[in-house]
Amino acid sequence: MTQPINTPPERVKRLMERFFDGATSNAEERELYAYFRRPDLPAEWLAYRDLFAYFEQGLTDAALPPVAATPGRLHRLWRRAMAVAAVAVALLATGATGWHHARMERWMHTYEGSYRIEHGRKITDLRDLRPYIEQSLASARQLRHEARAIEQAQARQLDELRQSLTDGVDDPELRRVIEEVCSQP
Repeated sequence: MTQPINTPPERVKRLMERFFDGATSNAEERELYAYFRRPDLPAEWLAYRDLFAYFEQGLTDAALPPVAATPGRLHRLWRRAMAVAAVAVALLATGATGWHHARMERWMHTYEGSYRIEHGRKITDLRDLRPYIEQSLASARQLRHEARAIEQAQARQLDELRQSLTDGVDDPELRRVIEEVCSQP
């Protein structure tokens, strides 16, 4: 049953909360629609009049009043978008700075105590040593790469040798012995 049009503001607030939570009954929704149709609607509720008229008419596009893109509205949207972008940039910068700092801390901890003797002087400042450490690490990576290439070449040569030694050997026992000898380090 629909309440009289002079519904108290506290009830309207409760019904609106329930309405936007999707918890109102049909009768409660009709009560809201009737309330927002009234000609003497209080000023605090005027902004909701068109919205409830839209819902009352069954959510058709024709019921929705056109929304003008006013300069003030566009300005607020632009400012909000810029604020969101600024927050995103700040978060990314903070994350990148934290990541870089943690990386540098690990680096400093790893190479703490390193030194270099240059012109009879002992250099211990890691900022001065960093280029030399990075050069040494690059050389170590290069040597490791070369060692792997040599190991792979040796493995290929050993496979070729094993294949050439066992080709033409019909005796399975002799073939097994040759393969066993070739597989020893």
